[in-house]
Amino acid sequence: MKNIFLSVVIICALVIAGVGGTLAGFSDTEQSIGNRFEVGNMDLKVSKNGIEYNDPVPAIAEAFLAWPCVSQDFSFDLHNLSDNPQSGYAYIKFKNLECKEVFTTKFPSPARPEPKTVAESGGLLNQETIGIDDEVYCVADFVEIYVQFDTNGDGRLEDIIGNPIWGGAGTVYLGDLEELWIPVGQIPGCNTRDGKISMHISNWSEEEWNAKFKTEYAFFANDLPFNDWLTNLFQNEGAYFDIEFALTQDPIPAIYQVPD
Repeated sequence: MKNIFLSVVIICALVIAGVGGTLAGFSDTEQSIGNRFEVGNMDLKVSKNGIEYNDPVPAIAEAFLAWPCVSQDFSFDLHNLSDNPQSGYAYIKFKNLECKEVFTTKFPSPARPEPKTVAESGGLLNQETIGIDDEVYCVADFVEIYVQFDTNGDGRLEDIIGNPIWGGAGTVYLGDLEELWIPVGQIPGCNTRDGKISMHISNWSEEEWNAKFKTEYAFFANDLPFNDWLTNLFQNEGAYFDIEFALTQDPIPAIYQVPD
């Protein structure tokens, strides 16, 4: 009997050794429940006249019967609707630019105002022959544009591109901006920033025309006392374009640079 008991003790000892010593003394376990990984959002809203829009956003810039040397101003707001306090990088882009003639009840196609016809095709102005040899041009190349935006939320608009002194140093034309992302600042989550786009067209003299286009557009020279007759080219011309707004988590690498 004693041998049997001793054998059982030995067998138990061997079994315990065989399980690698996994048996332990006191222990306790706890568990964490309800763990989750939820992805936030970034949602951009564009406001016009105090009304917020997703796509489609109505036209921001609408100028009818524009006049040389009179600027047109267009306000808008960008709202970062994200619940996340992280700031998003805001951009605007002018795209799908198209120039075409405007036909009205007074001047339906193919009728045109006489000053425009003379400027495009040649004729008499103050008893002198004028005109350009090539009428292929886009009025957007002459529309000056000035963009402002509240970049830091202080309620004041800062200069983004262009010059409020129309035609001065740093002037930017609508035709220069085609398909370029223009950074306007950062917008924290649940914040709104104001912006403004101003547009203007100047009187163009022969000297200014030559300085901009050099020999691309040749015309018959004259010494008229009012030598801004070239502005007549812009009569009944229109520039049509879309404006795209973007809000991104990271900066867009290819940003706008003022052209030389």
